[in-house]
Amino acid sequence: MKSTLLLLMLYVPFLVNAQSRTLSGKVSDKATALPIGRVNVMVYVEETNKLVKFGTTGEDGRFAIQLAENLTVPMYVRFSCIGYETCKKRLEEGKEMEVFLSPQDIEIKEVVVKAPRVRLQGDTIKYDVQLYSKEGDRAIGDVLKRLPGIKTSEDGKISYNGVPINRFYIENSNLLGTQYGIATNNIPQKDVASVEVMQNHQPIKVLEGLVFSDQAAINLRLKSGARMKWIGTLKAAGGIGDGEGLWNGEGTAMRFSKGFQTLNTLKSNNTGQDISKELNSFNRNEIINAPNLLREYIDLTPPYSLGLSRERELQNRTHQVTSHNLFKLKSGQDIKFSLTYQNHRENTLKKTQSVYYDPAGNEQWRMEEVEDGNFHKNVLNGKVSTEINRSDYNLTENLDVSLDWKDRDVRLGGYQSNSQNMYEGGKKLANDLFLMKRNGKKFVNFTSYLLYQAQPQRQSVSREESAVMQHIRPSEFFTDNSVSWGAVSGLFTFDFKSSLGGIFRKFELDSYGLEAANVAERNNMEMGFVKTGFSPEMKYQDEKLVATLSLPLNYYHYRSEADNSALRHDKLSWQTSLYAEYRLNSRMKIQARGDYRENPVSLSGFYPGSVLTTYRTQTEGLTDFFHTVDASVGGGIEYNIPLSEFFSSIRFRKSWNRSPYTVSQRMQDQYILSGYVDVPQKANTTNLDFSVTKATGWAKAKFTLDGGWSRRDAFLFRSEGKVESRQDNFTLSPEIDMNVLSWMNVNYRMGFSHTRFHISDSEEKEKTYQLQQKLSVRFLPSEKWSFTVCGEHFANKISQTDTRHFFLGDIQATYKATKRLHIDFHLNNLFNEKEYAYTTFLPDATKISRSYTIRPRNIMVGAYILF
Repeated sequence: MKSTLLLLMLYVPFLVNAQSRTLSGKVSDKATALPIGRVNVMVYVEETNKLVKFGTTGEDGRFAIQLAENLTVPMYVRFSCIGYETCKKRLEEGKEMEVFLSPQDIEIKEVVVKAPRVRLQGDTIKYDVQLYSKEGDRAIGDVLKRLPGIKTSEDGKISYNGVPINRFYIENSNLLGTQYGIATNNIPQKDVASVEVMQNHQPIKVLEGLVFSDQAAINLRLKSGARMKWIGTLKAAGGIGDGEGLWNGEGTAMRFSKGFQTLNTLKSNNTGQDISKELNSFNRNEIINAPNLLREYIDLTPPYSLGLSRERELQNRTHQVTSHNLFKLKSGQDIKFSLTYQNHRENTLKKTQSVYYDPAGNEQWRMEEVEDGNFHKNVLNGKVSTEINRSDYNLTENLDVSLDWKDRDVRLGGYQSNSQNMYEGGKKLANDLFLMKRNGKKFVNFTSYLLYQAQPQRQSVSREESAVMQHIRPSEFFTDNSVSWGAVSGLFTFDFKSSLGGIFRKFELDSYGLEAANVAERNNMEMGFVKTGFSPEMKYQDEKLVATLSLPLNYYHYRSEADNSALRHDKLSWQTSLYAEYRLNSRMKIQARGDYRENPVSLSGFYPGSVLTTYRTQTEGLTDFFHTVDASVGGGIEYNIPLSEFFSSIRFRKSWNRSPYTVSQRMQDQYILSGYVDVPQKANTTNLDFSVTKATGWAKAKFTLDGGWSRRDAFLFRSEGKVESRQDNFTLSPEIDMNVLSWMNVNYRMGFSHTRFHISDSEEKEKTYQLQQKLSVRFLPSEKWSFTVCGEHFANKISQTDTRHFFLGDIQATYKATKRLHIDFHLNNLFNEKEYAYTTFLPDATKISRSYTIRPRNIMVGAYILF
């Protein structure tokens, strides 16, 4: 049996070979007769065009293909090769084929390679600026507004996924600190290659892996042609509006190299452009220490309208100079210095109606005012800082010096006709030091914050029958210092911090003409405290979960002295804070936070006597060492697909505030006296916010939907009656930006806010809403010309029977004389609207209705130059 199988195995190959035949031949170049390798040789049945065999030629041009012996139907052979004409030949039995192919030029079709608009590298998201920019974009801030996941607020603050960023870098260098509005408004977008978002960014390298950050940072990557040389812009425009000459001039010069960075601006305008936003600082330490700063006791800064763009109503003359410089030393140390100066004047013309409700929900006081005011300020600020930022060591120190002068004149008609003058001159010197050394899994840290501030203020009110004068001279010295030691053990980090700090404050108040209101002419006080504290903190971090638990414990010793009487107070307060973030996967994460805090004494309201904050409002100080308690819980969910340009989040927060005193208001001698009564106050606030953003490369489109709901419950006493109030507010803001055609871009934005107001658990007392719609259409009829038509519609509910509509329109044309020279034409406020009005509710059961005179129709012509 075995021998039979062996014979069969030997015989089968012989049978197969006997039942096949070989098709062979050679393929050569017709022009040169040289053999052609890698030619495709395919055998087809003529009748059905069915492929039955295929092969390729070798380097010598020869081929050999085995065909079945029983395959006798007519066949043909097809020869094809890149660079040669395709050739077909009928198969002839028993003959070796000799084929010559003719050379052929190949016309390659255009291939478009599309680069991705978004790339993901670790925790860094990279946006290609060129693929997001559109005609009309000039500064990088114009493009930032279009990037999915990034939002810029009216004051210039940048947020990523609803959380403010903690650093703004240019080529990985922190030139501007927290005044990054200077970069977003002035760096030309054409010089930026990409915008990088570094998620969960820890700016202090020595803290990487020790302290978790839920904030992101932004880094601008410049194009190679914009590095190592001076770049900038020039802008000059002039025009006329309502018989007044208008101007707007700007000049920027910047240079970004490896060892040196500088950004300088010079600006001047009277067109309503609010360039002061560029000076806004978003320093986290400044926010934390804000309760310890001196306040503006007098209502000095003029308010501006809600909902309407600041440029619509700002009647200004503003001049501003800024210079920011950074030197990178070979030792790894960065040294920065900056200088900013602003001279700003503005005029305001507004009408205000204030309605104060009583416990039954009826009007208790109604006041109508017409204000014609002038405001003037000078601000001078200088900063010097140094930083060594290594993975084992960090030294950061910032010295900040500020001087400002503010002056406001008001001519008031209506409730109490009078003229007022208010003045403030401020001086501030602050030094912020951070020092940390890390050795493997152990670290030590020292921080020190020193502040001196003086802020004299004065106010005079002149009426037909009387005059009032008030001088306030507050000053203070504040310091907060800490030393901490920590260590890493597995997935846990332990940090133990001890602190020592204190404050010394002087308050001097002189008043004249308030005898009828039983206000003392002179009130002086000195007060302060010494604080010691111990703050243990524990952190846990793995690939999925990050959690932080803090338990600060602080001891305060207070002392105040006024009118030769001294008060002392001691307080041991504790806090607790828990934060957790869990990553379900690469796209989704859940956050939760809980806080409880016993607050130190509020220094802003701790003073003797009464301060005339406005011509009709006296605010009584409370020289009692009382403490408030805050508690909150909240959380959120984020679901993001960066490569698909999809970002979404929803956040919830519930907070409670408890105080042993409640605000009280009463009327006396035409003054509203605001003070406190010995009744515990409870205020609750609930917030729910959501955001969804989707962008696509198709039509360069971006779709955004933001919204939220909030509720606040509180109460106060007005004329000895308890007034409880509830305020519900709902907001919705969709936006669409897309190129509907290659030569037309459309942007539509809507903002809707609806407020319900209740008094003392009654039925809905009042409600109001504000609707804003803005449509911008840009046309590109040619490479040289672009036209933008913009229309705005406002519908504001002023009262239960009155809804006001406002229509604003602008037209802009730009002619590109060259790539670097553009000529602009502007026609603003096309319909020449004169006034804007709205109604809002304040937390103290008060309704405010305001109307503002806005900028009239005006025409501007100017030039914009890039260099």
